[in-house]
Amino acid sequence: MRKRVRVIPYGRNLLLEVARRLVREHYSPRDPLSLARVTVLFPHRRPAVYLRFYLSQQIGAPFLPPRIYAIDDLIRELAASIEDPPRKALGPADQAWLLFQAIRERRNFEGICTSFDRFFPWGIRLAGLFEEFYKELIIPPPLPYPEGVPEEAEPLLEDLASIFQAYEGELEARSLTTPGRRFRTVASGIDEAPLGDGPFYIVGFYALTAAEERIFRHLWEEGAEVFWHAPEGDLPPLYKRWKEKWGLELEREEGEGSSPHISYIEAYDLHSELLQAKKLLKEREDRPDRTALVLPDPSALIPTLHELPEGQKVNITLGYPLSRTALFALLEGLMRLSSGRDPERGYWVRDYLAIMRHPFIKRLRTRSGKEGRIVLHLLEERIREEGRPFFSLQQLMELLLREEDRGRNEAFLASEGIGFEEAIRFVEEIHERVISPWGKVETPRELASCVKEVVRFVTAPFLSQGSGGLPPLENEFLYSLEAEVIPALEGTLFRDEMMGQELLFNLLRRIVSVTRTPFEGHPLVGLQVMGLLETRLLSFERAVIIDVNEGVLPSHDEVDPLLPPQLRPAVGLPPKEREEEIVWYHFEMLVRSSREVYLIWQSSIASGEGLEEKNVRSRFVERLLWEEERKAGRLLEEKVERVPLEIPSSCLLSREGLEKERERVRRFIVAKSSRDGLSPSLLNTYLQCPLKFYYRYILGLRPKEEVVEDVDATALGEVVHKALEEDFRPFLGRVFRPEAEEPERLIELFRSRFRMTKGYQALWGERRLFVEEVAAFRLRQFLENSPKETFIEGLERSYSMEFPIGGMPLQFSGKVDRVDRREGLRIILDYKTGSVDEFTQRAFIEKIFPFSPPPDLDYEGLREVRRTIKDIQLPLYVLLVTGGVPREIGRTTAAYVILQDKGQENYFLPPKGLREVKERWVEWFEGGFLSILEYILCHILDAPLFFRATEERFCRFCEYEPSCHFAW
Repeated sequence: MRKRVRVIPYGRNLLLEVARRLVREHYSPRDPLSLARVTVLFPHRRPAVYLRFYLSQQIGAPFLPPRIYAIDDLIRELAASIEDPPRKALGPADQAWLLFQAIRERRNFEGICTSFDRFFPWGIRLAGLFEEFYKELIIPPPLPYPEGVPEEAEPLLEDLASIFQAYEGELEARSLTTPGRRFRTVASGIDEAPLGDGPFYIVGFYALTAAEERIFRHLWEEGAEVFWHAPEGDLPPLYKRWKEKWGLELEREEGEGSSPHISYIEAYDLHSELLQAKKLLKEREDRPDRTALVLPDPSALIPTLHELPEGQKVNITLGYPLSRTALFALLEGLMRLSSGRDPERGYWVRDYLAIMRHPFIKRLRTRSGKEGRIVLHLLEERIREEGRPFFSLQQLMELLLREEDRGRNEAFLASEGIGFEEAIRFVEEIHERVISPWGKVETPRELASCVKEVVRFVTAPFLSQGSGGLPPLENEFLYSLEAEVIPALEGTLFRDEMMGQELLFNLLRRIVSVTRTPFEGHPLVGLQVMGLLETRLLSFERAVIIDVNEGVLPSHDEVDPLLPPQLRPAVGLPPKEREEEIVWYHFEMLVRSSREVYLIWQSSIASGEGLEEKNVRSRFVERLLWEEERKAGRLLEEKVERVPLEIPSSCLLSREGLEKERERVRRFIVAKSSRDGLSPSLLNTYLQCPLKFYYRYILGLRPKEEVVEDVDATALGEVVHKALEEDFRPFLGRVFRPEAEEPERLIELFRSRFRMTKGYQALWGERRLFVEEVAAFRLRQFLENSPKETFIEGLERSYSMEFPIGGMPLQFSGKVDRVDRREGLRIILDYKTGSVDEFTQRAFIEKIFPFSPPPDLDYEGLREVRRTIKDIQLPLYVLLVTGGVPREIGRTTAAYVILQDKGQENYFLPPKGLREVKERWVEWFEGGFLSILEYILCHILDAPLFFRATEERFCRFCEYEPSCHFAW
């Protein structure tokens, strides 16, 4: 009976040492079964591939390899031999269902068990907890009065023992088991398990569950060899515990005496990390144990593959989450589309368009082989033109079939070689085969069928003969879906149970969330791209590890609401801190077993809100650095290579705007002047942002028309303007007294006009009522705060006049909402439903009146004009309405009517101030204002650039901001 454990130091290749041992102790060229009698047990499957590789190198001839098991595979085989008959192992969803069946009739669980839908998330967590109990050989105790858990979870913990007993009863009655329960079965029956008579090797295990410990203790006492991989000095904590508990004697192999060379590299972001990794991977790798590129976060796999040297042979060995794939993104989008469907209004258009824009849908072809994306583009344009937020599938088809648009649709499709009927059938087929089935599923089996049919429909064009097929990665993802997810739904215990749509969709999400696409990496070639857990027991000459950041290594797991960390010891489970110790052991083993190690982390990541937040290196990096600093007796921060953010000079904007084609601008201004006249809004646009002026007026760019989902402020303002004009029209040329008029007439005019808009159609129920009532309230306030008596001189009247600017006669024009006469003054009013800059008499006297435009047509000069005058519209209205006649200017002022603020009138110069500074007012219009107007026009015509916005706030809600390189 052996009492020793062999310890291989980190500096030596554990699997190579095991291979040498097997060849030395058991291989005989004359006996082809010499190695086949040996059994080798590993924590996972990847070491088996390397062990066979090293054996082939040692033997150099064909041979029958040992029986090599991963622990899960051995347990599955032994459990099947112990169970009579062998039992089916349930997945998490079935375990939750069985738990639901076990306790649903109990009175103390009535709240949480009102439906499987409500119980499901708790059932999944409870099933996971029981799996831990099985592996730790624990019969769970009750937890009376548990603290720090949600109210729904309290009865589950208080009756933990009885629930477990009932669950066990259900499993026994149905002759079922679970993966964790198999460990308990094997641990209990290990004495009778058929383990064979040959040599047995247990290699590379570190943290043992109670079941594993009992199984290994039996194997070891029966003669199995145990191999550890540990540093030459102190043992890691869990090895110490193992040694003391078993009373072990250690047989240590000598190390090679060399420590790895560790490079610490701080990069800026993932792309910067991959650039550094690419520099380290220039040479093509031929041996599978030479270089490993390790990805602790599997989400980095796709960008990593795009950065690898061209022609480099690669093994990918990690489990990529199926939930991160484009294939599941389509399924998730379809579930969201179906869940968001309103029974009366139909599908939410944003969800519908997200499906139509998905790559798998856009790449579908019509029956004659034409590109379907052309048809989908046409459909999207019609949806945007219609402007409604919800459509039924029938209404969507009617957009294409509508008589008034049919000729236009047919002409567009014909230009692309697509027949109209063919296009209609293409859209109908997507509706029938991809969208409609989701609304009909009622059982897991039907959901499986739905997923299967949808996936086969959207991937069929790529799998047909001569299509070239799906890209290799997409093929793997498709295989995972068809081999794991769909069978899990079809084979579940409750596959024919009627369920709500949301529960079914959450069930699919749950199954996908735990599904990993297993890139196996066969046969062994060149560069190894691996997850951290896949590197366990492996040794490489070079290890390049990226994303060595806190939160990634170790990862931050969410707190379990069913059993928070502080309650784990109360039920006999190991503390959560042990998991970090296990991850550190495997990380340190990889580092210490390599000759060269490159640890690369990000210094900053996008926060998702347009800002950058500081990211920090992993505590594991700090631990390695601290060990080196302790030996050196000083800080070694200079060992960290900090990679600067490199931006090509061509990407840096050395100027403040875009080059101006002056002749083109001049032609536009002349044409605009002669055709429509230059409007105050055009000039205000330039004052606020010359680039916006360029995009809108010179280029004629219009923002993409979006589907209306709420009331557009501009559209609502137009409705209010029209209602006010119509309400005041009977009083044109007459005195208007608000108290003599009923506000309901104005409100009814607003409502009737509002109900004809797309914005009204976009709203639903309470939101419509809310908008109408708020608008009615504002209009009442406006009338209540209007002057008691005013003479209405003009409504929606257009004015124009010509000024010579820079020796060039230019026409200016504007439409004024209303012109009143009050107490001998003419008042020009412009309604505003939003906010505007505030004007004061003091500002006019102290800033505007003495202001002279700057001499230079530059950015700062324009900003100075904007800061001073704030707005060109009101004074230009005064000039237009008065025709520039000094006498009329002296008794005319202008104001914005702020409808959102009780109809307050915000004057450029209030009437009282006008009377006090009448001469200055007239003088300013004859000189100062004209010089400002001339400066703005000269700036438009002759400034070298279209400069960026004069204030940051103008970019905030600008429709051009997403594509403007000069936005603040």
